Order: sequence, then structure tokens, then C-alpha cells
Amino acid sequence: MAAPELPAADSYPTITAAAVQAPSSFLDRRAGIEQTCRLVEEAAAAGADLVVFPESFVPGHPLWLHFLSTNDRRSVAAYERLFANALTVPGPEVDAVAETARRCEVTVVLGVTEKRPGSSGTLYNSQLFLGRDGRLLGKHQKLVPTVREKVVHAPGGGEGIDTFETEFGRIGGLICGENSNPLATYALQALGEAVHAASWPPFMGFSSAAEVVGFVSRSVAYSGHVFVVNAVGLVGDDFFELMGDEIADPDEVRRRSGGSSIVDPHGRVLAGPLGPGEEGMLLAELDLGIAVRAKLSHDFTGHYNRFDVFELRLNRRARPPLVVDDGET
Repeated sequence: MAAPELPAADSYPTITAAAVQAPSSFLDRRAGIEQTCRLVEEAAAAGADLVVFPESFVPGHPLWLHFLSTNDRRSVAAYERLFANALTVPGPEVDAVAETARRCEVTVVLGVTEKRPGSSGTLYNSQLFLGRDGRLLGKHQKLVPTVREKVVHAPGGGEGIDTFETEFGRIGGLICGENSNPLATYALQALGEAVHAASWPPFMGFSSAAEVVGFVSRSVAYSGHVFVVNAVGLVGDDFFELMGDEIADPDEVRRRSGGSSIVDPHGRVLAGPLGPGEEGMLLAELDLGIAVRAKLSHDFTGHYNRFDVFELRLNRRARPPLVVDDGET
């Protein structure tokens, strides 16, 4: 009897990643999905295998809360528009992006505002992971909304802390301040993450987005020896139209947006950062073998740790909003 044919040695591909830096079609779900599909097509035409979008790209981030009180009539009106234009997952808008990903053979990570089906008030700050075959691989909901986001976004669940298998390896992601959470980044790395998709908002208040993204993402890349693809939003003209005279210096707001970049597992910047207010798309080749070589020295989810000393537990049980007990056995 002939011996079974054994597989060859494992190989680690080189892929092209794209990071989108663009303003949202603000509070317009239909236009935002059309914009997303166009950008996926542009990334694919440029040779991308993976394209990452900013935080809450569709239908836009609740930026007005940096400038208006919660009860201001313009805040209330903007929130109503945000809820009306939020996505259900799955849903027809997700299907449209998934079909574009399938047709273009591109893996997509898209930041959205998600509404709970059947709800009239529950929103999540979410990342969607769409495979090149058009499947919804999974989603991540931001665990703790940051500062003013708490007004409109509910906290996500642990079931969204996961990585997803692709043709080039496992991909995971986090949103804005979560990328600074060492427990969250470690959990994804322990789940086999090879590429980390970091989605960032268009404005961070008094901080420079580019500066924050730069030092946080290089730390994540170096400590976990993963590639980090940073997609940062921009503040668009339609937002300033909404705000009217409330913002005295729109150019100063624009100068604090942007800073998309792509970082390798040694913490070296491969592409970017894109400048403040600069609309564009970064492209970089990711040699997945670099992560293997980098972990020879430090592998914190493997040989360079002591699991008899340290232990991290991840609770991924979903928590429903209501448990009905009818008294039936």
C-alpha cells in the first residue's frame, strides 16, 4: 500500500492591505454604503487583498457630542437621524458590501453604527468582518463606548472578542481606545491574530488623532508581533453644515483628524501616516512570515510567557436584554 502523500511545509503569504482615510457620508446610510462599495472596488483595482475602514464609517460618528450638549435640539435631531440610518446586522446594507467584497475578492473590515433589531433606541459601535467569498465572518461591538459615545452607544458583549479565519491567516480588530487595552489586544493575539484592524474616529477632542494612533498602534504591533492596519476617519463638510456657527475654526478640527498608517510586527511604519484632513487610501505589502520571525524573541501568547503565573479569562457568553421565564419545565 502506497504511503499517504504528506503536506508540504507551511507557507506564509504576502498580501496587500489598504487603509481608508475618508469622511463619511454623514448620517446617510444609503450614500454611505454606496461610498463603501466604491472604495472597496478602488482598493481591489489597486491590488488590495484586505481593506479596513474607520470607526462608525456608516453612517458616521456622533461627532456633534464634542461640541453640543446632549439635550441641545441639534443633538437630539442628529441622534434621531443616526438611529434612522444605523444598520441591522445582518441586513440588506451588509449584503451589498458583502457582495462587493465577493465580486472583488477582497476581505473587508467596516466600522458601522449598528442597531439592535426591533429596538427603538439601542445602538452599538461595531466592526464587521466580511470575507472575500461574501460571507459575514463575524462582528465586534465596542465593549465600552468612549466618553461622549456613552450617550448614544450601548456597551458590546464579550462574544465579539474573536479572530476570523481568512485565506492569509486570522484577523481581528478593535475600535479606537480599545486598542490601548492590553487585555483586549492580548486576547486577540492569543486567539491567533496575524493582522489587527484598528478603526479610529475622525476626531478625538483635544488630542491629535495622528499622534495617538501612531504610538498606540506601534505598541500593539511590537508587543504582539502582529501587523496593524489603522484606518482613521476625517471630518467632512456635511458635518460642519450641521453644526453651523457652533464651530469657530473648522480648519483646526480638520487638523486634528487623520493619521492612517500600516505598521509591521517590529513596530515599523510601512505606509503613512496620511496627513491631517488628507483623503486617501494607503497600501502596503504584508509579509506574514515577518510575524513568525519576530516571535523567535518574544511570543507573549506562547514560549515567552508563564501561564502558571498569569491567567486571563474571556467570557464570551451573550447577554440578552430579556430572559423570559414562563414557569414551564
